[in-house]
Amino acid sequence: MKEDGNKTKEQLIREMDELRAWKRKQEALEERRKKIDETVQKAFDDLEILTGERTAILQKANEKLMREIQERERVEEALRESETQLRLLSSQLFNAQEKERQRLSKELHDQLGHDLVLLKSRLRAIERKLPREQTTLHGDFDETSRYVEQIIENVRRIAADLSPSILEDLGLFASLRWLVENFSKQHAINVNLDMDDVDHYFSQETRVNLFRVFQETLTNISKHARATSVSIVVKRKKDVVSFHVTDDGRGFNPGRSPVRDPALKGMGLAAMKERVHLSGGTLEVRTRPGKGTSIRFDIPTAIPRGGGK
Repeated sequence: MKEDGNKTKEQLIREMDELRAWKRKQEALEERRKKIDETVQKAFDDLEILTGERTAILQKANEKLMREIQERERVEEALRESETQLRLLSSQLFNAQEKERQRLSKELHDQLGHDLVLLKSRLRAIERKLPREQTTLHGDFDETSRYVEQIIENVRRIAADLSPSILEDLGLFASLRWLVENFSKQHAINVNLDMDDVDHYFSQETRVNLFRVFQETLTNISKHARATSVSIVVKRKKDVVSFHVTDDGRGFNPGRSPVRDPALKGMGLAAMKERVHLSGGTLEVRTRPGKGTSIRFDIPTAIPRGGGK
């Protein structure tokens, strides 16, 4: 028996079963999709929560970093201001020292020097009143006069070391030559000087600083180096003037000051570095025990308008 004109009852039942199976499969797929959607949604919610937490953590870390950067900037600015103040104070201190040196030099030269010359004249006047036969007293007066003359020379030398008038009158070039010549004579140390005339490249304040650096360098060599020869080279190189002082002395450990007195330890070198820094340069010291010492620094030129070579 046939139904629908074409399909048998068994065919219809089979199709219905297939339809039910397909529907169950679709329902299972739909259920699985819902579970996947729920899983994805949960994962998304968890990710959103985690992202929010991480964002909050990162935001706090960023805020902390910004505060640290701002604090560091404030500290760096404070350090720059402190350094500027220290440089200003150093400059004022050196200027005050120079004025005091000039005052002492003037007093030594004008007052003490004058008094010693007067003393020598009075000794000669008294000696002339002595009878010729008192040869012993004449000899004592001669010896005393020579001693006073030596004191006068020492006072003149000390006054010149304190504030050499040649630095103001003739400039850095002449004053350095004078300093080297006196150093060589006093300490019997051979000095080879190769120096350009660089006076017009520097202000008066810089000239004073450079003179004091050389003076301290030669003083250190005479006191500590035990050198037999010294080389000094001063040359202009483009926009800087290069200064180089080398000795063949005993050298020293760079980590230790050659000065043994704790109260004086490192002060000479520190003052030299500060003077060079105030002049726009950086002082470099190279030395080893038994290998001598080399001091080098470059100072920027300040050529007057329309001047220079």
